[in-house]
Amino acid sequence: MGPAGVTGVTGLTQQAARAWNDCFLAGLPVAISERLLDGAREVRIEPADLMLRRQGPGSDASVYLIVEGLVRIYLVGPDGRQATVRYATDGDVIGLPPLLVSGMDIWAEAVTEVCAVRLSSRRLVALAEKHVELAWPTALYVAQQLASTNDVLAADIFLPVRARLARHLLDLAQRHPDGLLVPARHKHLADAIGSVREVVSREMKRFADERLVSRIDSGTKLEDPAELHRISTGEPTQHTAPR
Repeated sequence: MGPAGVTGVTGLTQQAARAWNDCFLAGLPVAISERLLDGAREVRIEPADLMLRRQGPGSDASVYLIVEGLVRIYLVGPDGRQATVRYATDGDVIGLPPLLVSGMDIWAEAVTEVCAVRLSSRRLVALAEKHVELAWPTALYVAQQLASTNDVLAADIFLPVRARLARHLLDLAQRHPDGLLVPARHKHLADAIGSVREVVSREMKRFADERLVSRIDSGTKLEDPAELHRISTGEPTQHTAPR
């Protein structure tokens, strides 16, 4: 017998079953869980590979349960510039808004190697239309995503580049034995905050001069996460001259 919520469902690894029990779908009746997971498959996505992209008419939108890894969800403007709307990690589900709102243009890329369970979007919609036990948690989860997206976009609109960069460094940081490491390149960081590489490189050098970060072979190490968090709020810090 498997974990609660996935009893009788075959084909999921133990790690995937744990992610299911951490996601908003965990409380579903077993019968609905089994039908939703019927035909689901675990996939591995390499860093920088796209998981969500612009969908053509009649295409089957993708829905993923993130088992392990970090995913960036973003919008793309007419000029090609990107705006990050949120990050997703273990236990998060991505792909619901474009599935439920036809024509929504949402993109997602793997920041790290990602293990995910790809769910049948058509089956999810069909079950949600029949079972309030699935429809209501889905509506609540999408509403929570919208609130999170509003917070991110508000910060990117009103905060200076320095604060936005500090926030995204903290969002992207991964725990390693040596500390908090960010594998992203400056171009990726620039895309994440809607800026350009030259501006980000200048701010990263400033962070390094202030001993808030350091460059290592595998990326960027966060030397002072607490100070970066203070910078991310836009409030004056020991490294910020008062206005």
